[in-house]
Amino acid sequence: MRTSTSHKRQNTPITRAVIYARVSSRKQVDEGHGLSSQKSRCSAYAESQGYEIEASFLEEGVSGGVSERPQMQEMLAYLDTHSTKDDPIAVIIDDISRLARDVMAHAELRASIMMSGGVLESPSMDFGEDADSKLVEYLLATVSQHQRQKNAEQVRNRMKARWMAGYYTANPGIGYRYEDVEGHGKMLVPYEPEASLVKLAFKNVASGRLRTASEVKRFLEQQPDMPRTPSGTVRLQAVIDMLRRSIYAGYVTVKTAGIYLQPAQHEPLITFDEWEKAQAMLDENSNAPARQGINEDFVLRNFVNCSCCGNALTAGWSKGRNKKYPYYTCQTRTCELRGKSIRRDKLEGEFSDMVQQLRPAPQLFHLVKDLFETFWNQRLLDVEGRKEGLTRQLAGLSRKIDALVQRVVATDSPSLVSAYEEQIKKLEVKRIAIGEQVKAGIEPLKPFDEMFTAAMRFIANPCIIWENGTLDQRRLLVRLAFPNNLTYDRETGYRTAQIALPFKLLGGNDMKNLKMVEPDGIEPTTSCMPCKRSPN
Repeated sequence: MRTSTSHKRQNTPITRAVIYARVSSRKQVDEGHGLSSQKSRCSAYAESQGYEIEASFLEEGVSGGVSERPQMQEMLAYLDTHSTKDDPIAVIIDDISRLARDVMAHAELRASIMMSGGVLESPSMDFGEDADSKLVEYLLATVSQHQRQKNAEQVRNRMKARWMAGYYTANPGIGYRYEDVEGHGKMLVPYEPEASLVKLAFKNVASGRLRTASEVKRFLEQQPDMPRTPSGTVRLQAVIDMLRRSIYAGYVTVKTAGIYLQPAQHEPLITFDEWEKAQAMLDENSNAPARQGINEDFVLRNFVNCSCCGNALTAGWSKGRNKKYPYYTCQTRTCELRGKSIRRDKLEGEFSDMVQQLRPAPQLFHLVKDLFETFWNQRLLDVEGRKEGLTRQLAGLSRKIDALVQRVVATDSPSLVSAYEEQIKKLEVKRIAIGEQVKAGIEPLKPFDEMFTAAMRFIANPCIIWENGTLDQRRLLVRLAFPNNLTYDRETGYRTAQIALPFKLLGGNDMKNLKMVEPDGIEPTTSCMPCKRSPN
C-alpha cells in the first residue's frame, strides 16, 4: 500500500487502481504488442504497490496529440463514479508519452484526471506536485511532443520523396491494387476486371459517348464487375473522383504536397489525352448551372451543335404573356447567333423526320445475323479467357488461405492467431465475391437468338422509341444512331449526319433491289403511330 505524493498532506492511502494504455495506429493494434506490453508493465507496478486493479482502459489507434478519446472519457466517467476524496484511485500509465504527445493535451488530461478523483502514477517516473517534479514532468511532455512532430515530419518527407520518384502511396482506387514488385517495393499494378472498366469508361468519355459524370455512373452501374456500395449502387462522387485521378494516365498528383503530374512508375491504364478530355468534360459540366428536370424537357440538349460556332446548343423556357415556351439556343459569347432561339417543336420535329429515315431494310436481317453471330462467338471466347483469369485468382486466394491456416496451427501467440484469423476472413470474403462473379457475370444472360431479336427490334423501330420511349431510351437512341453531335442550321435544318454502323449496315436506301426471304422471328418495321408514316 502506498501513500501518493499528491495525497501526503492528507495522508490518504491508495488501495485501488485503473490502467490506461494507448497506441496511435491501427497497425500497432493489428500487428504489434504495444497494448498488451503496456498493460503487463502497469499490472506489475500495481502489484508491487499493493493496488487492486479494478479496470483497464485500452485506447486503440488514437493519436497522442488529441485529448478527446473514447477510452479516456470512459475512464474519467469511471473515476467520477467510483473515486472519493477519502478513497482515491490511482491511474497507472506505462510512460508519460502514453498519456499524451502534446503539451496542451497533457495538461488538459492531467487536470481532468485530478478533477475526477484520480492520481496519476507510472513505473517510469514520479508525478509529484512540487516545483522540481512538475518541471521534469513538463520537460518530458515537451520532449514527447517534439518526438511526435519530428516523426510526422520524417514520414511526410519520406512520402514526398516517394511521390517525387513516381510512386503513389494513397488509396489505389478502382482498377489498381498494391503489390510488392522487385526493385520497387509496394507499387500500383492493374487489377482486373476493374482495370478494363476504367479503360472503357475513359474511352467512352474521350469519344463523346459519355458526356457527364452522371452518364458515366449509369454506364458503370450496368457492369456486373463494378464495385458498389453496400446498397448496391455506384456513388456519383466516387465516379467523379475516379475521373479526376491522374494515376490512370501514369502521373502522380498530390496537391497538398505541391506535386502535380509527376511521371509515375506504375503502368498507366489510359492515355494522357483521354484523361485530359475527362477533365475538360468535368470542368465544363461543373461550370454549367444545375437546372432540375432540364434534360427531361429537352432531350436533344448537348446533342446538337450550332452551325455558326460549332458548340452544343443549350435549352430553356421563355416566359410569354400567358405561358412559357420551350426553345433551343446557342449561348456562346463569340457566336453571331448567340441568344437567337429555335422552337423546340421545330428542332425536335425535324429530328423525328431523320429518325424515320433510319428504318432498315428487313431483307438484311438474315445477312447480318451471321455477322453478329460471329462477333458473339468471339465474345464468348474472350469471356472464357476472363473466366480462366478469375479461376486463377480463386486458386491464388485458396493458397493464401491455406498458408495462413498453417501459421495459425504453428503459433502459440493469441494475438497472432487473432490477426491471422482476421486475414483469413477477409480473403474468404474476397474468394466468395470472385466466385459469385464467375457464376453470375460470365455466361450470357440470354441465348443469342433472343438477344439478337431484341436488338433488331430496337434497330427496326427507332421512330417508335423516339416518340414513346423513356428519357433514357430516347437519349440512348440518339447516341446509338449518331456517334457524333448533329449540326443544325436555322435556315436549312440539319446538316448531313454521320450514321452509326448498325443503322448504316442495315440501311435500306441502297438495298431496295435486294430480294431476300423475310426473317423469321424478327418483328418487322411498323408504322410510326404518332407520325402516321408507313415503311417504304
